[in-house]
Amino acid sequence: MYGISIIVGFSYLFLVTMGKLFQNPEKQYYNKLLQNRHFFINLFITSLFALFGYWRISFDKREVFYFLPLIFLVTLRIMNWVALMLKERNIIIATRWDGTNIKGGITWLDRLLSILTLLIPILVCGLIMNSI
Repeated sequence: MYGISIIVGFSYLFLVTMGKLFQNPEKQYYNKLLQNRHFFINLFITSLFALFGYWRISFDKREVFYFLPLIFLVTLRIMNWVALMLKERNIIIATRWDGTNIKGGITWLDRLLSILTLLIPILVCGLIMNSI
């Protein structure tokens, strides 16, 4: 049954970062998560997933991917704070083809923060799964 937790975790990650497949990354859903109202709604929903995962983890240790959405939200906020401090604008999670649609383009820092925002939750879930 741990396959369901993987599907739930990665589906949330995919839908938030690339769900609508707009050409312009500034119109993606993760930008709404940077507003407090959308963030707290998603935080509540992902906390419910995490509580369910906490219950399920007692049956199968591999079901830690229910925590992936919650860890992603926290990581997104931290990386957005870093982007605000260094670039004085919100984080941009984009592919290499999206750079032409953004004013000023995408820099190496944007790419680094994007990779870290997506990899840190996955790696943390893997570390939790292997350490329990």
